[in-house]
Formats: sequence, C-alpha cells, structure tokens
Amino acid sequence: MAINAAISAYKMTYVDPMKENASAQFVSYNDAYTQRWAFYTNSIFDRSHNNWTQLARNYNLYNKIRSIINPVPATVNFYAQAVYPGGLSPDGKRLPDDVPTAMPFPDDTDENLMAAIAQIWQWSNWSVGKSILVKNCAALGDYLVEVVDDVERGKVYFDASIWPGYVTDLTLDPQGNVKDYMLEYQTTDKDGRNHKYRKVVTKEFFTEYLDDQVVSDYDNPYGFVPAYWFKHSDIGGKHGQPAFNSYTTLMELNSRMAHVSDHIGKKIGAPSILGNIKTPAQIVKLFDTTNQQAKARQASDYAGPDAPNSNADSMYILTTPDSVDIKPLSGDLNIADALEFMKAVADEVDARNPEITFWDKVADMNVATGPGIDRISGNVKGLVWDAAAIYDKGNISLAQMATAIAGFRAREGRAGWSRRTRQQQKFNLFDLQSYERGDLDFSFAPRPLIAPTALEKAQEKQQYWAGITSETGAGIPLEVALEDDGWTPEKLARIEQAKAKTEQAQVDNIRRQQVLAAQDTPPQLPQGRTQ
Repeated sequence: MAINAAISAYKMTYVDPMKENASAQFVSYNDAYTQRWAFYTNSIFDRSHNNWTQLARNYNLYNKIRSIINPVPATVNFYAQAVYPGGLSPDGKRLPDDVPTAMPFPDDTDENLMAAIAQIWQWSNWSVGKSILVKNCAALGDYLVEVVDDVERGKVYFDASIWPGYVTDLTLDPQGNVKDYMLEYQTTDKDGRNHKYRKVVTKEFFTEYLDDQVVSDYDNPYGFVPAYWFKHSDIGGKHGQPAFNSYTTLMELNSRMAHVSDHIGKKIGAPSILGNIKTPAQIVKLFDTTNQQAKARQASDYAGPDAPNSNADSMYILTTPDSVDIKPLSGDLNIADALEFMKAVADEVDARNPEITFWDKVADMNVATGPGIDRISGNVKGLVWDAAAIYDKGNISLAQMATAIAGFRAREGRAGWSRRTRQQQKFNLFDLQSYERGDLDFSFAPRPLIAPTALEKAQEKQQYWAGITSETGAGIPLEVALEDDGWTPEKLARIEQAKAKTEQAQVDNIRRQQVLAAQDTPPQLPQGRTQ
C-alpha cells in the first residue's frame, strides 16, 4: 500500500493533485473535510471551531465575522435532490403513475438482476442512503461506501456512514476502482478508555488492529475490494472537489458584511457631543471641567449602549466643557457603496455556482414548461449530468459487488444464509464468477433534471412525429428518418414488425370482407338460361 502522508500545516481546500499523483501518496484531507462540513452545517465561524484561529489568521478575517450569507447548504442539497430524484421500487421496476424512479433500469435489463439489486437496496435502506451519499459527497468532495457482508444475518448491504477523514491510505486503479484502503480513528470502549482502531483491506486480506495489535485477520474470498471511493467532481488524482467552489470568496464576503453590519450598528448607536451642558439628564460627562482630564462617570440614568436601563428611544450623548457643534463619532463609510460592492461579490458567488439560483429561476417563470426550463438550465444541466455519471458508476459498482457476494453466500448456505428466505433466493443465479464474467453489467437510464408532466410528454411526442411525418412527406423513407434520429436496429425492427402486422391485418380484413360479400350474393343462373 502507498505510504500515508500527513498534512504538516493547516490548508483551506485542496492538495495539488499533480503532486499527489507524482508521489503516488494518498494525503488525508481530514482538516479540509472538517471545514467543508462546517460550511454545510453553518458553523464555520463558531469560535468553538477547532480551526477558527488558524482560519482567521490565514485569510485575514474580521474578528467578529459571522455567517450572514451561506449558499453552501443550498448548493449541496440541490445535488441531493437532482441526482437521484424519486424513490426505489421493491422489484427494481419503474414506479407507477409517473412517480419518478431514482435509479431506473433500461427496459432491456434482466429482471432477475433487477430483483437482486433491488433487494440489496432494500437491505441497505438505499431509498434514504442514496441521498445521504450524494449530500455528504457533494459537501465534502469525497466519500467512501463499503459493502458489508453480514454472514450471521444473511444479508449484504452498503455502509455509507464512514467519515472520509478516517481514510488514511487509499489506492485506486486507472478505472477508479479501489485496490486497497486503510481506515484509522480513535474509539472509546464501554469503560471510557480511548483506543486507536485501524482497518486494512486489500484484494488478499482483511486485517483489524486495536492499539496496533491485530484483533482480526482473514482472507478476502471475493477477489476484489468491496468498497467504492466517490468523488463529487473528478479533477484527477485521488480526491474530488465539493459542489461549492467559492469558499475563499464566501469568507471574504461574510467578513465584509459582518464588518459593515457592525459599522451600521455603531453609526446608529454612535454618541453625539453637546457643548455647554451644565446638569444634563441621561448624560455621561466625558470630561471633568475642573482639571480637563478625561474621565467618564456613569449616571444612574445613563443611556449609553451598555447601560442596563437603556432602551431603543434613548440617546447616547457626551458633553464637553466648551460649546461645540453636534458631531457623530463614527466613520464616513458610504453604506450604499459598501452594500453595492457586497452585492457584486454575492452575485459573483452565484455566477460561479449557478445551482444556487436555479430553483428560484424556475419559480419566477410565469409558466414553467419543459422547453422553458430546459433553456434556463444551461450549464446547471451539464453539472448535474457530470455528477450523475460519477454517482451512477459508483452505485453500479457497489451493486455488482454486493450481488456477487450475496450470490456467493447464497450458494454457500452458511450461518444466516442457511434459512434460504425468499429474499435470499433472489441471488441463486449469481456468484463471484458472475462478477468476473461481466454477467452483472447494467446501467441506469438517464433522468431529466425536471420530470415533464403527462401533457408535456404528449405534446413532445406529437411534435416529434409531426417532424417525422414532414420528413417522410418530403420523400425520405421512414426507416431512414428514424435511423438518422438515432433509432437502434432493434427499435427499427419493432417498427417493421408492427408495420408487417398492420399490413397482414389489412389483408386479412379484405379477405373476410370478400368472404362475407360472397355469402350475401345470390346464386347466378348459367348464361343463356332463364327460370
């Protein structure tokens, strides 16, 4: 396995993937994951945050910064909703009544394979887990999911509860499959004692350690590592990028906004100076008129901003020994200009992350039609498709491995698999060799960003065939028009079969009419004879 390389100093976001590739080392991103999660949970500027002091110093942040604007949760949740919208059926088939199917199989997928994969999803509670996976990976950039072979219970399922910062070593093959990995973290026993847990998984063995002592060691019977390393946005290397990509700008924006907001508060509550006041009520005397030394005495009815009896209608007033004009003790910051500047920065954040405003644009449409939504989706659609392709590859790989393992255990019939339940019998046709031979290959059908309504589907189909009719009317054969439009030979063959069936039905109908007509015709006398 590659040697683990620890980060020597705190870093905001990313290690250079080119350097990581060149050294063949896996670098833990635990600090970055912690910070990205704090952005997602809106706790990034809490003073209790472990990295707060280092963060403020590295980015020269205002010391009273707080999270005034934070689009990270909206960006992350957008992908959790858009990548796998809808539910999962218990048999793997499409859900009825136009209910969106989160992971739809193509129509030609083997039904036995669909049923087996759907059973894995059920054991994994994947109708919920799929969204947790996307949400966590979109927030953090990376996420590890393990396939758990629970022999005692007779089940195989996905575990998506592993904090990616626990992954301290990882090797991937050129296709992105996990060749080996190591988990390492602190744990506490029932007596409250702390221990260091470590787990190493390769194609050859599983080994677990507690405080560097081997507590479990057994061979890997599968021939593959039952886990997948998800990367929300694959930029090369072993780590991906999270959904939100403007953390530094966002920190700068919140730093400025907090500073301006505090300045507005100071401007509103700034004291005024009055001259020639002898015995004012609700006033703090700033100067002693006897020796001109600066002293502050608080009256019982003091109306300053920190006074216990101050209220919104009170005025904070200071006096001087000489008559002077009233002057506000605040800076001359132009609030309007500052707000305009911050709006420009916020707009830039939105422009870099168009997912933030996508649903708002849809809501602003007078009539949200499919074509209209398609036009405004723009690069958002491309971002979702790219992410969906990555998540699909990982989910397909997990399902293939889990199905192969379940088939292997079903044939073995040991422990919990000896019950041979109806659920377990769904894997009787599969085994580890099925995985090696490629018998478990499948795909997911594409999902639209926004599912069209039944009316929109009908209108789209009508427009499509109107276009085909126009082409055939211009002399283009139907088969050629459909082939140019991307129809597969199988679909064209179905057209030919339907066409031949229709023609045969017409011929049969003509023959039936001829028979009926002959039965209704009175017999004719031979020519030249009369009755």
